[in-house]
Amino acid sequence: ALCGEGLERAPAHVALWRTLGLAQLQRRDGDAAATAFERALALEPDDGETHYNHGVALQMQGRLSDAARAYQRALAFRPDMVAADFNLGVLFQEQGATDAAIKAYQSVLKANSQYANAYKNLGEVLLGSGRIDAWLANFERFGDVALDGARGHGDAVESGG
Repeated sequence: ALCGEGLERAPAHVALWRTLGLAQLQRRDGDAAATAFERALALEPDDGETHYNHGVALQMQGRLSDAARAYQRALAFRPDMVAADFNLGVLFQEQGATDAAIKAYQSVLKANSQYANAYKNLGEVLLGSGRIDAWLANFERFGDVALDGARGHGDAVESGG
């Protein structure tokens, strides 16, 4: 309530709307988070990170097409936002859009060749679509990343998805 009261007194304060949206994401309240990010975007429509977070909230609500558009807007403002490309890959993979998922995961790996979950998901898409040669090549690259991480050359293999 306190944060809400502050927002009512300063409705044009974009940082408050962003903070409220992030807090609602932490609470797993996609509806409230989406509303807060929409208010922030009304005030600052060219903020790539807010578009990304809005996409996360929309995805949480099951509004996958809207989430994909939000991630694409995030990338329009922040082409280096690897998380938006990765989440697009996940959405496309879930929707069976194989080529779009492959393109998204390849974009992630072009930006960050150590992104282990992108290798994993790309491998699943390639194998599921019968692209065995491409899957093998991806598997070898993923193996190299995992070995480098195991040798202590960085945080190559991450947990979670």
